[in-house]
Amino acid sequence: MGGEQTGHGRVTVFPLTHHWPDRRCLLAYTTTGDFGTTAIVGALPVPELEHPDLLAVAADHHPQGLYGSRGGHEVACAGWVICTGWSARIGGSGPRLDIPTPDGACACTAASNWPIRCTATTYCTRAPSPSATTN
Repeated sequence: MGGEQTGHGRVTVFPLTHHWPDRRCLLAYTTTGDFGTTAIVGALPVPELEHPDLLAVAADHHPQGLYGSRGGHEVACAGWVICTGWSARIGGSGPRLDIPTPDGACACTAASNWPIRCTATTYCTRAPSPSATTN
């Protein structure tokens, strides 16, 4: 079911500690399609770093508690991966690199080994701060 996705858009590159404390990879996140409706997240082929199965990493974080189970386990894992990329883009802390061209878009091509169609729009939200929770 693989294929290739191509498009133009802002690409955000960021490190991910996928297994605490010292197993890291370098990921890239971009969106394409009308209004960025298709998200693409993938591990970059850096020889010194691992290239984990991102859905397995997501499964270790029990994403169905955050994204529900109506779409199934695979869709919940995809939601976790997408929101990890989106959070790296908008987050104010941590290292990241945004790669645009002068017109604001970067041409990109990604091999899609596991394209997953989400059953509904996936929204990424930040968890409430501890001071906002009640007992």
